[in-house]
Amino acid sequence: MHYKNRLILIHIFHHLNLIPYYFLIPNICFTTKYFVYDCFEILFCFKKHTRHHETKENKDYFGTYLKNRLLRVLKLDKMTTLALELETTAATQKKVTTILISQPLPQLKNPYQDVASKYELTVDFRSFIHVEGLAAKDFRKQRLYPEQYSSVILTSKNAVDHFFRLCAEMRIKMSEETKYFCLTENIANYLQKFIVYRKRKVFSGIKSLGDMASSFTKHKDKETFIFPCSMLGGAEHATWLRDNKVPFQEAMMYETVSSDLSDLSDVTYDILAFFSPLDIKSLFENFPDFKQNDTRIAVSGGATARAVKEAGLTVNIQTSPEAPSMPMALEQYIKASKLS
Repeated sequence: MHYKNRLILIHIFHHLNLIPYYFLIPNICFTTKYFVYDCFEILFCFKKHTRHHETKENKDYFGTYLKNRLLRVLKLDKMTTLALELETTAATQKKVTTILISQPLPQLKNPYQDVASKYELTVDFRSFIHVEGLAAKDFRKQRLYPEQYSSVILTSKNAVDHFFRLCAEMRIKMSEETKYFCLTENIANYLQKFIVYRKRKVFSGIKSLGDMASSFTKHKDKETFIFPCSMLGGAEHATWLRDNKVPFQEAMMYETVSSDLSDLSDVTYDILAFFSPLDIKSLFENFPDFKQNDTRIAVSGGATARAVKEAGLTVNIQTSPEAPSMPMALEQYIKASKLS
């Protein structure tokens, strides 16, 4: 219902020149469903009174009425409303020409190419973070011996790479009977670079370990599991394993660190797109005095949005059910800014 209400409100707000108020739509949908019905009624009256000549004055009149009704529903005081309106309008109206994506350039199809061509944008790619593997001598300090485990839990291609890298460096040969529990089918297929793929020895989920619950239940009393992960650990996956009483041992094999961005110190972008809290950490490690100013910040995921806000910055663009991918969220924002 909330998803449908958002689409309805976006259409009505656009028609009545209330684009700067798009950012309030999520609050409206979760506050009251009746406001959506009010919007329908206001738009109906607008259409009825402007059936033959739709003028700017008519739009302004009905737009103002709807705006005032909106503010009463959300119970925003005048000063808060004015500050939000000025901030949002200024950001929306500022032209977007340059975007920095805090990820490496896609190796296959570039999903941002269509948006860049359609709106004549310069889209650059630069990974704010990268993965570094633990040296064998550092891994040995954990006093873990992979060959002593009968099953391996793999939740990323990085985990696969660094597990077999360390095995090679330490001259460890995993048994052909070793079982591999892979988070996704892509990771399972990636295993073929390192092992002779045997279907009965490799298990895969769709997007979570829970997808393999029956396989874990079948084998957890007979197998010993090692879980290669980063220095931050795999908190979400580890929690699921503990909750389901799967005996496992975390093995720190790699870490995610901030990249050197010093060459960007004199470069500014209209939009910075972030995908992880670690991107924000890298931003401030490289530029401790970073000020947002007129730069718009786009984020993917709630954790990233929280990290941005905790750093004292403002989220201007965010992925949502209506725009689940970053290219879609960027296009939605840029389209709205060009219409204002």
